[in-house]
Amino acid sequence: MAKDKKAFIVYSNWEQTFENLTDEEAGRLIKHLFRYVNDREPVAPDRITEIVFEPLKAVIKVDLKKYEKVIENKSYQGRLGNLKRWHNDLFLLVENNTISLDEAENKALNRKTSVSDKNIAVAIKPLQNIADNVNDNDNVINKIEARSQIFKDSLLDFKNKYQVNMLKEFYNYWTEPNQSKTKMRFELEKTWSLDRRLETWAKRENSFNVKPQIKQDRL
Repeated sequence: MAKDKKAFIVYSNWEQTFENLTDEEAGRLIKHLFRYVNDREPVAPDRITEIVFEPLKAVIKVDLKKYEKVIENKSYQGRLGNLKRWHNDLFLLVENNTISLDEAENKALNRKTSVSDKNIAVAIKPLQNIADNVNDNDNVINKIEARSQIFKDSLLDFKNKYQVNMLKEFYNYWTEPNQSKTKMRFELEKTWSLDRRLETWAKRENSFNVKPQIKQDRL
């Protein structure tokens, strides 16, 4: 059984299985069943118990997988809710499939903890204004300008790793809107990892012997 799972489903159509057994055989089967669901790794006391228990065990395993998926989804939603509360900018990137939840949580952990909450609020105020507008009005989240700004802000984490001009070209390319101006180029990708895309972009530039800029523009 899964950790902290205190119950399992017994199906009414199992009745006939138990009816076909003697009381003694049914008693051994039900004991074996409870030992199994309590992770005692029992060995069937006889061949009849072993044979009859197999289809019951298969059903229990299917139910357990369903339960684990529910728990996993609840855990994911809980992590997402926590990210939305404390790092709304990263939450929006996850919602738009720009980065994964794991990547967002790592970014949140790597943010400086030595500065005060007040300084953090000041640092992210422009982005927070966008996030507030998105929360206040469901229509705003569809505005490509807001999502483009969020994407741009996500690139700031890489200013110490890549040339600013390279990041600027990367931004201009991947935020190009489609004809209906409802989605940007990066949003049309089936998969997206910002770290990997930047790494590939940088390798491509190096292959063309692009020299670093001495004087860089602001992103």
